[in-house]
Amino acid sequence: MATHADKLLRDLKALLPTLVAEEPCDDGVRLTAGDPCEIVVQISGNEVHFSQFALEWEGSHEAVIRPLPIATIHWRTLLKKERTQTFKLLVEMIVKRRRKLYRVCQYCERLVPPESLHGEKTCHGCAERHLGVVH
Repeated sequence: MATHADKLLRDLKALLPTLVAEEPCDDGVRLTAGDPCEIVVQISGNEVHFSQFALEWEGSHEAVIRPLPIATIHWRTLLKKERTQTFKLLVEMIVKRRRKLYRVCQYCERLVPPESLHGEKTCHGCAERHLGVVH
């Protein structure tokens, strides 16, 4: 029989963009979703933490995920319908907010997330090919 936490996890996955990763964390599970990554959701006990995906480069080849916290919901205090509506609104808002940061590469014309840009208008791949940049 599925527990409340199992049902919560299943319901959350249904609301998220394409699931990229599910991994255990300190006292629960962390979901990182979107392609490229857009949202991070962490379930810890009675709380669900919603964050916008963010990546920082520490050196030229080491990227570290540093999610930007948006909201923490005490999920057991909400009725299922309220919980679903709240989670859906948060997911939509965070994904929309993240996608506003994407830019179109001036060379390949692909939509690129901010951590994959060299400057404001060139993706890393095109910066290497067209500008001679070495990452």
